[in-house]
Amino acid sequence: MAQTPDLHQLFDSCVQSIEDMVSSRKGADPYDWIIASGGEGFIPDYFTIQWFGRSFIERGINFCLANHLGRFGVSYKIVSRFVALFYDLPIFQDKRHREWLLQRLRQMPTGMLAWSLVEFFMFMERWMRGVFSLELMSFKAVKAQLNQQAISALDGVDVFDDTSGAFAGAIVAACHANWLDIIVPDMLDRQDGVLSLARSYLMGQQVSVVPSSVIDALGDGGRLIMVECDNSGEVIFDLVVVLKLLLMGHRVVMVAKFAPILNDVTVSDLLDLIPHTPIFSYLSTALQNGTLQVISANNFPMVGKYLPLATNEYQKMAEICDLFWLKGQANFQTMPLTNHGLLKRPIRYRKPVVLNFIVKTPIVGHCLAQSQIGKVKLGDALIGLV
Repeated sequence: MAQTPDLHQLFDSCVQSIEDMVSSRKGADPYDWIIASGGEGFIPDYFTIQWFGRSFIERGINFCLANHLGRFGVSYKIVSRFVALFYDLPIFQDKRHREWLLQRLRQMPTGMLAWSLVEFFMFMERWMRGVFSLELMSFKAVKAQLNQQAISALDGVDVFDDTSGAFAGAIVAACHANWLDIIVPDMLDRQDGVLSLARSYLMGQQVSVVPSSVIDALGDGGRLIMVECDNSGEVIFDLVVVLKLLLMGHRVVMVAKFAPILNDVTVSDLLDLIPHTPIFSYLSTALQNGTLQVISANNFPMVGKYLPLATNEYQKMAEICDLFWLKGQANFQTMPLTNHGLLKRPIRYRKPVVLNFIVKTPIVGHCLAQSQIGKVKLGDALIGLV
C-alpha cells in the first residue's frame, strides 16, 4: 500500500465532498418529475444519521442525544457499522487507519448528523479510496472475472425462450445473482454456488415464483421499462431478463453507473460488453435500433442513484417510462418508499416500482421493516411490486 496520507486532511476533504452533495440536495428543484406525493423535503434514503430508529420515540431520543454519548450513541453505532462494512472485507488488509476513523467519528462534524445513510456510505467509499488507492477500489479484475464466469454459466441456456416459465426463471436467477456484490465479505467464496443456483433457475431445474403483480404490471408489451443495474456478474443475468422483455415487445432503458464505484456496472462496461458477447447479439441490434438504451442517473460515481442531482436524460426517461425495475439494495435505498424524521412520511412515485434483490445487510432489512414492505429476513430474495 502507498504511504498513508494525512488522515486529518483526508477526513476533512471527504466530509466536504459530501457536504457539497447535501447542499445540492437541500436546494434541489421539486421532484414532480418522479414523485407523485410526499416529495416535500425529500431525502434520497430512508433515514438520516440523527433520525435513525425503529419508532418515533427511538428517533426522538437519537435526535436529542446524537453526538453527546460518544461510542455509546445510536448515531455512532450506525456510522461504525458502515466503517465495519468496508474494513471487514478481506481485500483491505492494512487497517491502521480504522481505529483513527472510529475515534474521530465519536464526535462527528455537526453537519454529518443530517446526512442520509447512503451519503455516509459515499463518505466511506471516498475515504477508502484515499487510504488505499483508486486502483484497488475500482475492482477492475474482480468485475471482469465475475462477468466472464456469469457468461459461462449461460452455456446451453436458451436465452430466446420467451415462455412465462422461462421469463420467471430469468427474473429469479437475476435476483439470486444480486449476491455477487463485493461488499459481501464472503462473496468470492460464494460466487460459484450463486452462479450454479442462477443457472439452475434459467434451466428450469428449480421452481421459479414471481408475484403475479409484477407480471401484470408489465402488460402485454409496448411498455418503456427502466432497469436500474447493480453489480458486474449479476448484470449478465439482468441482460437475459432484458432480452426477454424486448422479445415481449417492450422497450428498455438500462441505468448503469457513470464511472467505476465498487464492482457496480458502468455505462461503458455495458456498451463494451453487449457488442462483444455473442449470446447478446440481439441486444446489440436493439442498441442500434433504439429499443434498448443505456444511460446513467448521475454524472459522478454513485451507488444506486442520487435523485437530487439526476441528469436531465434520467429525468426525461423517468417522466416517460411506464415502470422502474430496481436491482440491488442501493437502488432500493436511494429511491425510498418513506422518509423518516420524528414521524414517517410515505413517498409515492408516479410509476410502479419493481424491487428485485437479496436482503444482504441489517441496515437494508431495517429500512424494509420500516417501509410498507414489512419485515424481511437477511438472505431473503425480494421480488415485488410497490
